[in-house]
Amino acid sequence: MLEALRDYVPHFLPPQESQATISLAFLDGVTHIVAALPQWDSFLHNRYKDEAYDEISAAWALVFREASKRGAGIQLQVGDWDRKVLRHNEVSGGKMGEAVQALQEGMGWYGTGGGGGGGDLPGQIVEDDRAAVRRELFSGQYGASAVQVGLW
Repeated sequence: MLEALRDYVPHFLPPQESQATISLAFLDGVTHIVAALPQWDSFLHNRYKDEAYDEISAAWALVFREASKRGAGIQLQVGDWDRKVLRHNEVSGGKMGEAVQALQEGMGWYGTGGGGGGGDLPGQIVEDDRAAVRRELFSGQYGASAVQVGLW
């Protein structure tokens, strides 16, 4: 099964797949499959699962880097990918570090400390702030409160 996934995953990564949301949704499903594999007592038995996590983490990182190049990473906001990758990292026991790092770099402009400073993670963004920004964006009011346009 892992060999089949290894062969199939590149079809959902850039440059073959240009839509980041499709790539991320696929990787989310694949990561759930890898997480569902049993955890054994022996390192030898867990080797394939650990290798799969390494490869999946690199794939997530690739998609995050490409998405952050296009549209300044706004695609990373849709679908709560920050929470999903942090959850996958937690479930994997920290094996998704490369993906978390790429996400942090890609979302640095969104109040995460940007690229290596104080260790802020995307999942630590205050939820109220995120919800407020989304509401303003969807209502067309984002940034409009400080400037009035009209008759002099």
